[in-house]
Amino acid sequence: MNIGVLFENMDTADDACKALFSDNGHILEFMDISYIYSPKRPELLSPAFKWCQVLPHLTFPGDAIRFSEGADAVLIRNMDELGMAKEEGIELPLISDANLNIWNSFSLDLLDYFGISMYTAPYELTLKEIQEAKEAFSPKEIPISVVAYGHLPLMITRQCSHINSGGECTRKTKHKSMLEQNSPIHDTLLTDRKGVSFHAISYCRHCYNCIYNSVPISLISMLQKLEKAKIDEIRLCFTIEKSSDIVAYIKDFISVLKGTGLDAVPSPKEKKSDSFTYGHIKNGVE
Repeated sequence: MNIGVLFENMDTADDACKALFSDNGHILEFMDISYIYSPKRPELLSPAFKWCQVLPHLTFPGDAIRFSEGADAVLIRNMDELGMAKEEGIELPLISDANLNIWNSFSLDLLDYFGISMYTAPYELTLKEIQEAKEAFSPKEIPISVVAYGHLPLMITRQCSHINSGGECTRKTKHKSMLEQNSPIHDTLLTDRKGVSFHAISYCRHCYNCIYNSVPISLISMLQKLEKAKIDEIRLCFTIEKSSDIVAYIKDFISVLKGTGLDAVPSPKEKKSDSFTYGHIKNGVE
């Protein structure tokens, strides 16, 4: 089972890669790394690792999607991007993200038509349903990826939380180079009636906000089950985390995948019940 590491924020990606690929030794050198995912290739990314270009969650008429010539693969996040990739004749491996909601063989056939090389399981699927999907997709030999860590997106909207909170429009005030990265620029906290805070991240280049869950999904205690289910890749998705925390999380997952057991990481019982969630992988949705 391979591991993929996704960075939404390029500043965080560069800082984390500096630590991951430092002169003190490559933290990732013992692992089967599928891709490092990010909007642009991190400057300090070791050439030994493949880079997957992350496209925006939303695209609108007039948006210019630039497929990087230096990418080893492309993470597709909506059907428009899939069509653009086909129209431009992109020959790189195309990876569908979880929000494309591939639930059945009919939708998989559509992805197969567009040349998808790896499919990310929707967040709503249980482990049993992921296994069933894996079996159903086996004739097409399309690998499956599962998001094993990350603050999952709850809502993607064109309503700008930064402007609604009294801020100025970044598209009018920031230098063009800041918008080119398609990296988060503003982080606005939204608090619900129960006092729970949610991060509303502004992706200003394409003018949309993504509101993330207050606690991350973490499947570190289920990695053995995922490996038994023959999942091809687990993906760690980092959005609001600090670079130092990112390195620690990656080390924890590596310690389990290297076979050192769960001794190196807190068990679910040892952790606070509100510090993480399993998402829907155990109970699914109705």
